[in-house]
Order: sequence, then C-alpha cells, then structure tokens
Amino acid sequence: MGFLESVVPRRSFPPTGLSRQALRRWIAIRYAVGVSLGVLLTLGTVWLFTERAGLGIERERQSHALELAKSIAATVRNEEPGLPAAGEALDPVARRELGERLLTLRQVSPEIRSVYLLRRDAATGDWRVLLASSTPGSPRAEGAVFVSTTGAPLFEARQAPTVTSAPATGPGLTTALAPVRDRDGGTTGIAGVDLDTASTTRGLAEMRRDGSAVALALIVGIAAIGSVRFRRRLAELERVRAMQAEISIHRVGDTLARAEKDEDLVRCALDAIAEGSSIAHWAMFLRDPRDGRLALFAVRELPEEARSEIRPDAIARDARSPAARAAWHREVVIVRDPAALPDYAFPALTPGLGPRPVIVAVPLTDGSDTIGVLECYVPRSRRFEPEDLALIRWMATQVSVGLKRIRMERRDQMLASFTMGTGEILLGLDPDFGITHANPAAQAALGVAEGTLIGQRLEAIVAVDPGGAPPWMRAGESGEFSGEIWFVRPKGGRFPAEVRISPTYDRAGARNAMVLVGHDVAERREREIEIANRTQELALLNDQLQRANEDLEEARRMQNEFVANTSHELRTPLNAVIGFATLIEQGSHETEEESREFAGQIRRSAEHLLGLLNDILDLAKVEAGRFELTVSPGDLRGPVRSAVDAISPMALSRGLNLLVDLPLEPLEAHLDAARVRQVMMNLLGNAVKFTDTGEVRVRADRDERTGRARIVVEDTGAGIAPEQRARLFTKFAQIDGSYTRRHAGTGLGLAISKALMQNMGGTITVESEGIGRGTTATLTFPPLESAADRPRRETEESARRGGSRRV
Repeated sequence: MGFLESVVPRRSFPPTGLSRQALRRWIAIRYAVGVSLGVLLTLGTVWLFTERAGLGIERERQSHALELAKSIAATVRNEEPGLPAAGEALDPVARRELGERLLTLRQVSPEIRSVYLLRRDAATGDWRVLLASSTPGSPRAEGAVFVSTTGAPLFEARQAPTVTSAPATGPGLTTALAPVRDRDGGTTGIAGVDLDTASTTRGLAEMRRDGSAVALALIVGIAAIGSVRFRRRLAELERVRAMQAEISIHRVGDTLARAEKDEDLVRCALDAIAEGSSIAHWAMFLRDPRDGRLALFAVRELPEEARSEIRPDAIARDARSPAARAAWHREVVIVRDPAALPDYAFPALTPGLGPRPVIVAVPLTDGSDTIGVLECYVPRSRRFEPEDLALIRWMATQVSVGLKRIRMERRDQMLASFTMGTGEILLGLDPDFGITHANPAAQAALGVAEGTLIGQRLEAIVAVDPGGAPPWMRAGESGEFSGEIWFVRPKGGRFPAEVRISPTYDRAGARNAMVLVGHDVAERREREIEIANRTQELALLNDQLQRANEDLEEARRMQNEFVANTSHELRTPLNAVIGFATLIEQGSHETEEESREFAGQIRRSAEHLLGLLNDILDLAKVEAGRFELTVSPGDLRGPVRSAVDAISPMALSRGLNLLVDLPLEPLEAHLDAARVRQVMMNLLGNAVKFTDTGEVRVRADRDERTGRARIVVEDTGAGIAPEQRARLFTKFAQIDGSYTRRHAGTGLGLAISKALMQNMGGTITVESEGIGRGTTATLTFPPLESAADRPRRETEESARRGGSRRV
C-alpha cells in the first residue's frame, strides 16, 4: 500500500480490495465528478466575471456623469458671469457665455445627450431649464419644467451631487445633478448632465456573448485534459500492479532492520535499491547536526574522482547541487538539463553511466527535519519511469526509518549511561507521583539500598508542611514544577535540593509519566552563607577604608586651608608692622601722640603675630609630645579673672555685656594656671568674636555629685550647626575656612585647648542648639583626691625635684 501511495497521490488513491473492473469504474466516476466540478466552476467564474464587469462599467459611467455635473457647477460658481439670485434675470451677454460653455462641455463625449442649468421659478416653485445644450430629441428645452426621466430627486441635488440611471435592460438615460452655489454657500441653481445608456447596454450584451464562448472553450479543454489524464492514470496503475509482484519489500526491510551502524544500514540500502531498480550508481548524503550542511557519506559504483565533484554546496533556495536543492525544498528534485548542473567530469569516466546523466535527489526526512539526501545517476539513454521514482521514494523512507532507529538506540544508550553515571538525582514518577525509577545518585543521596525507593510515593521522601499540599501540586495542568524542596532521608536527616518535575507524553499526546531532576544544594547553601559573611566583612572593611580615605581627604583639605589662612593671618599683621614702621622711619607723623599711636599699632600687630606663632608652636609641641605643663593644686578663679580682664576691652568695643559669676571661696583643682588662662582666653575670644549682640557669661562652680570643678562660658552668638560639631576639636578645622570668612583665625585654638585639658586630667566640651542659638563651652577638672590625681601629684613632686613635666 505504501508503494502505491508513493506513485498515486493520497488525495486521489482508490480504496483497497477492488477488482480491476471495479477499479476502472471507480476511477471513471472520480474523473466524471472532477470534470463536472470543473465545468460548474468555469461557468460560475465566467458569469461572475461578466456581471462584475457590467457593474463596474455602470459605476464608471455614473461616476463620469457625476464628475461632469460637479465640474459644471464649479465652473459656474468660480467664474464670471455666474447664476444670478432667484428672481433676477440673466442678461444676454451672460446667457450667451454660459450657453457657449455648456455647448463645449456637451461636445466632450458623444454619450452626452444634454448639459443644462436649472433654476427655481420664484412664482410657481417649479424648477425650469434656464440654459441647455442638447442633442435632437432631448427633453431639455430652455424654459421647460424639469422632469426627471430617471427619478433623480431635486431635493437631494440641492444638498449634494446625486446620480441615477434608467434600467440597463433597455434604452435610457443616466442623470447627474449638482448644486450651483453662490459665494455665501447658498444654492442658486442646479447643473445637470444626461448620458445615453444605449452603447453601454450593447457592450454588456457583447461581453456576455464573449464570456459564453470562453466558457465553452474552457469546458472543451477541461474534458480533453481529463480524458488524457484518465488514460494515463489507468496505465500508471497497471504498471504499479505489475511491479509489486517483483519487489521483495520484506527482504529489504529485514536487511535494514538488522543493521546496527549507519555505515552498515546505508551500504545495505544502496545494494538493495540497486538490485531492485537496476540503477547502479548511487550516493548518500547525511546532514551534519553541528552546522546543518550536507556531507557525502557513501557512494556506490562511482569513481574516486566523483567524491570531490558531487560534494554539495550550502542548503539554500538558489543552491547549485541537486542534493542541496532537495534538502531545501524537502521534495524530489529531478535534473534532466545538463545546464542546470555543476560541471561534472566523472559521468563520462564512469562505466555504464556516460555523459549528461539524469540525476534524481530524494530527501530523507524525519518529521519536520531533513536528515539526508539519497541521490542516483541514471544514463540518459534509459527512460526514467514513475515506477523507478516510486521505488526510490520507498527506499528513502526505509532508510530514514532505519537511521532514526539507530540514532534513537544510540540516544537511549547515552541516556542510560548518563542516568547511571550522573551525580544529579533522577526519579521516574507515574501520573500519581509514585516512584517508578531511581538512579544510583538518588539512592546515594537518600542513603537507601537499590530498589528501596521503587513503589513509594514522592511525599514519603519529601518534607511537606503539616496540613499543606505538596509544592509540586501547584504546577497545575501543565505538570511543570521548578523550585526547592527538602528531601528526608529514611534513616534520619534531610537536605535541600533544587528540582524540576517535567511530564512525558505518549504518541497520542496523553501524559503517561513524569521525570524529577534534582541537585543537592546543601553545600552550595553553606558556601553562599560563607560568601555572604565574607562579603559583609569586605563591605565593612571597604566602609572603613572609605571613611579613612575621607578623613585623609578632609585632613588634607583642612591643612591646605590652614596654610592659606595662616599665610593670610601672618601677612596682615606683618603688613601693619611694616607700614607703621615705615611711617615712623620717614617721619610722617605730625605729633608725638600720633607717633605713639603708630608704635601702639606696631605693638598690637606684633602681639597678634606672636599669638599666631605661639599657637603653631604649641601645636607642634603637642604633635611631638613635648608640651610642658606644670600641674599643681591651685585656685581656678585667678586664671579666669585674668582671662576676663584681658578680653573685657574687646567685649566693650563690640558692645557686649561680659558677666562673671565666680564663687566666694577658692575653687581648688590640679591645674597649670598659665595654660588654664590660655584655654580661657581662647574660649572667651571665640565667644566675643562670634557674638554680635547680647552677652557673654562666665561662671565657675563645683559639681556636688562628682566633686569636679567646672567653668562654663556661654554666649548668645552665631551658634554651631549640628553637622559642624564633630569638626570643632580637629586641628586646622574652621566653621568657615574660606578667604572671605568674616572672622580671622587659624583653627588651632580648640585643638590646643583640648590637648591642654586632657593633659591636666580635665575635659572640654562645646554645645550649641543650632545656628543663631548661642554656644556653651564647659571645662571640667578632676577633684583633688581622685585616683587620676595621684600620677599628677607624683609628677609635681618630680617636677619640684628635677624640673617641669613634659607631655
């Protein structure tokens, strides 16, 4: 049956089990039905064509009339003279000009019977022909009441162009009307055109006669072609029946079924085809799965030189070689014209073939994929019959099946090897999630013996929340599940695994099993946790390095600001010293009092310069650890009063109240009086410098709870922003470090003060509630009998014996 189906297309192949006479009758009936359907289809097509053509001609005629009427209306509107308003007469000159235009328009085509202009009679309301250019016998006469022969409504024509026709079965007119409007858009008249339909009617009749003649000719041609094809089909079927007795299909099938390698299968196939078809010269091409190109796999009865010549080119629509073309089109390619072939030299050198052979290329298909091409070379002297092509097609199908079988067996072996050797967990499941297969990796991961898992349900080895559904039940109808589950070992313990459950289907498309592929991720989890911890540590280290880098950048910036500001601070008093000294040297003072004033300016500038240098030297000593302190018990009130007396003139000059609140009794503490005065001078100087209005208050007392002596300096000045507080005690740091800052300074005072207080065992803090809300600075000193004082007393005794203490 398969052999016959390869010769006769499936759509027309007769039923099986019929006698020869019944088969002839069946084919005759099919032929008669086919011819009848062809005749009916031809008649219907011709009729439909003629009717549609007539409809198109009628529409074209109406469109022509309508366009002509609109052009008349547009001409009358846009040119002078136009139609006068209703009730107004048309002067003779305008009548003559309009009449000439209508006559010119009527002469455009012989089908135009009449061209006219209508205007409504103001007295009677009738539409009358104002002007007309008509052929003899036309009903359009000037002054006559308009009567439509086609039923064209005047009411619609006043609103928009309209066209109607008389029935096409007899003589009649096509009438087109279009409104004539004035400049304001009002309708002053109607332009009309009448076309004769007689010529169109005659043309349609002739078209129908021609269509009938064409249909008759087609019917005769269909009958003749059908008769020829009928006789050929009968002869073809007779030859097929004769060949079926000569071909040993079962023997060839058995030979191909026993082959275990591609080479054996192809060799047996080529020998069998050559024996059954008496065609000796063959070539087999297989498609490389890597790049998709065809490669020569085997030849039969072809010389060695042929291997290089018949190598196919790339598979494409415009391929030159027959094999590549057959693979592209997925159908048999028969090449009889030598000009359509590459320049082959081997046919002339091949015995039994000769030059210019006929080449037949048959694709080997596997579903929607082409796996190879079977190609034969037939001498031109031999007639290539359809039976030969049928045999080649059948053998190509058998080769395709055999190659598919071998490759599937090879794939199954590879899958079996992979299943046994892979480290992945593989479980076969039935539709109810019962375990039907488990590979060695799954048994090892779960710690069970071979065959123990078979028959168990998947829920038995997977941790499921109490009262909850297994996670793979959320896959729905698709049966696909991907996620993480926890496998439970029967002997105790569990481990996480990433799994994928995929369904398998039978040939009917029904789901018949499932496959679980999983991977133990416990070790990876541990590595991920370790990596996360390391990443966190690296992030912390990176943050620390970033902060250190920012601190270095800030220190560098502040140092640069310090150098720039200090240079500015040093130049200012030096310039004053040089300037006033020059004035004194040149005798530019007029009085002795002015000379003393110049000298005072020099002294104050020098003192300011000395203070700057002292700050820098003190900082250098602090950095080098050579700052000298002489710490001994003393009264804090003395250094405080001294500092207040020194700052009072500055506060008075700025209009500030300087308030001092000191206890009556001595306020004893371990201190270096000179350094305490230096610290107080710095704090009071800052308070006065940054306070424009209000007061500066100084108070000293002892904290009853801790016993520490305390000095507090409060002002009502500019205050400090919260983000600036951390920089107060940093060397070189200033709230405003620019050259244009309002207050001078080097930014070292608070840094030095902090170092002094720490070395005296005390503390210094500066607090502010914000910009414009004042500042509070607090100095604290440890009590005399605290443990922190003992090293200091020993240092004092050592200093009294051997000198001063260095810090």
